[in-house]
Amino acid sequence: MPPPGFNDRVWDMPVRVTHWVLAATALGAYFVPAVPLNAHAFLGYAALTAVAIRIAWGFVGSEYARFTNFVPGMRALIAYLHALARRREPRMAGHNPAGAVMILLLLALMLVLGVTGWMISQPAWRDWRLLEDVHILVAHLLMLAACMHVLGVVYTSVRHRENLIWAMITGRKRRE
Repeated sequence: MPPPGFNDRVWDMPVRVTHWVLAATALGAYFVPAVPLNAHAFLGYAALTAVAIRIAWGFVGSEYARFTNFVPGMRALIAYLHALARRREPRMAGHNPAGAVMILLLLALMLVLGVTGWMISQPAWRDWRLLEDVHILVAHLLMLAACMHVLGVVYTSVRHRENLIWAMITGRKRRE
């Protein structure tokens, strides 16, 4: 039973596990050099698998996991960003619109990274230097986006007086 004032239905186990697997594999693959390729490739394949699971769960998962529940329209995103700029943004039970867009960006970058990494490992694509350059560029963009994500989590945690990192571990957040 969750403590009073908490909702245990915000982020379910598949969302939390894929979140932390993606964080760990992205950091691991970024800092593990491509040689030995086996470790780097293993992390990349694990990340690609987690992305596939999270995308599938975004269509069939629980309420807060579904893309239809948290992906904002352009008007909602702009309204939220205007409110955020005025420090009047509402607290959300699940992801806020800016966080939702960041999730989509992170998933897209991880997908591109995984696909380009796989392509580089195939003999037909191995000599395509541009493909390797794209892979490296996307890896750097992913790390930049991840840093922005963490800053947003810290800002939102302080602003709304709740520990979002703990919420992503337990799945529970304060009720609205």
